[in-house]
Amino acid sequence: MAHPQVSLVTKRLLGFQLIVSWPKLIGTELNELQNEIFKLAEYSGEIHRLTQQYIKQAILILASSHQDNFQVEVSINLSAQVLFEPETVNFMLLQLDRANVLPKYLVIEINEELFFSHLRSTQIAIDQLQANGFSVAINQFSGGYEALRYLRKVAVNRIQIDVRELDNGKEQHADKAIIDALINVARKMNLPVIASGINNQTIADNYLSIGGDLAQGNKITAPIASPDINAWLIAWAKQTSCG
Repeated sequence: MAHPQVSLVTKRLLGFQLIVSWPKLIGTELNELQNEIFKLAEYSGEIHRLTQQYIKQAILILASSHQDNFQVEVSINLSAQVLFEPETVNFMLLQLDRANVLPKYLVIEINEELFFSHLRSTQIAIDQLQANGFSVAINQFSGGYEALRYLRKVAVNRIQIDVRELDNGKEQHADKAIIDALINVARKMNLPVIASGINNQTIADNYLSIGGDLAQGNKITAPIASPDINAWLIAWAKQTSCG
């Protein structure tokens, strides 16, 4: 399954976040779902085989969409066990070369928690990824003091934040202020911010009101099955050109 990432202002399509899905867990928030699947795969010893299929699927989407002249990116999240494996970058480069796709189109998402638990290893992994042309994003960035302090120590290309709390509710004003501050900090650091959880118009409006733009969520579209992405791209292009 894949979530399109678009500009709410211009409707420009940035790319897709690819999520490993599991039929019995459908209905769970996608990032939470993927985390659970990765934990199960690590426990069973299947994490490397699962991730290789996941990487191949992302590159297949890239090759197919680029062939149809849609120069989109695909973001994938790597678990610590795979991220710190020395051969992971070589495997991705080999698959990209076979598909004739440049590494810059494959965005590697890293969970924020790795900066707290494995800072040095994470820095080395990021340096290796960027030296080989990959873009790097921090997934589910919290914006806490420690997280911001670590952000200054690593060179990443974007951050992703969860904005579901911008829905109307008793804590909305506090959450809006926190997300507002985070967007301002990221802007000063020239870091693009992608908001996940744009699931209704209220969240979208609140996110736009504090200067947000890039987003993904059910308000834009429900997750798309990988075989349906090219058809969705064609429909999206027609819709935005007419709008």
